[in-house]
Amino acid sequence: MRMTDFPVLEEIKDEYIRLRQNGNGRAEAAEMLMESYADELQDSNEYDAQLFWIGLADAQYYRKELSEDIAVRALNALEMIGTYDWNVCPSDLVRRREHYAKAPMPERKVGKPKPKFRCEWRIGDTFAYQLTSREATELGIGGKYMLLRKVSEVEFDDGSLYPIVAVSLWDSEELPSSTKQYETASLLKLCRGGRNFSPPNCFEYRTEILIKNRKQLGLAPLIFVGNFSQSAMPSDEVIFTRGGDILMMLLETIEKDLCRFWRINKRILSSMS
Repeated sequence: MRMTDFPVLEEIKDEYIRLRQNGNGRAEAAEMLMESYADELQDSNEYDAQLFWIGLADAQYYRKELSEDIAVRALNALEMIGTYDWNVCPSDLVRRREHYAKAPMPERKVGKPKPKFRCEWRIGDTFAYQLTSREATELGIGGKYMLLRKVSEVEFDDGSLYPIVAVSLWDSEELPSSTKQYETASLLKLCRGGRNFSPPNCFEYRTEILIKNRKQLGLAPLIFVGNFSQSAMPSDEVIFTRGGDILMMLLETIEKDLCRFWRINKRILSSMS
């Protein structure tokens, strides 16, 4: 697997950049992030803590201001990750070790904040994405479409606005043109209940799509199908509203994430049979 498969790394990077652009110093921004991720950092041996230090080091290196203390923590985190059964791509680890070895770097001046992306999809807007990867073919869904219907949205403190979608597999060459047709495809169960103290007999059907900017969205191979705002969500759904609690996927890794959700859905359905 690639380090980019962990959305939290991109989250930490974006948060760090935002904090710096808002006028916070390097050390102050790092401290604020540590406070924000205090739960993940409670146990220094847990993998969440390792990902935090790697994410923070990546963020500082991206701004060419990696401090020595963060670099040391991140290098230790890379060593810990090497002991996990994650099968992380070796080149990802080597490249980061090379980056972190360049610390310490001087603190840079704060830049001007860039406009934050705000998705303009309406509730009910539905897009089709055709699966074309080798992984999708191995899963038996190569060439088929995943439907992404916006059911909500989440806004962050920096002003960015991202869509929250429900996902379903469309097993036909002709895409749906009505709510009735759309509802013939069952929504994927993305997670079983029990997370964040949710009821065990419920399921999560929603995922947030993290999008960098308009250009990235414009280049994404998404086909607008229609607006199916009248389609109701399942009665056994559990809903999280905080940005950090909602399941996430990256637009740049949409194919891999959709394949992952398909595997999760199959495991859940298998355990219920």
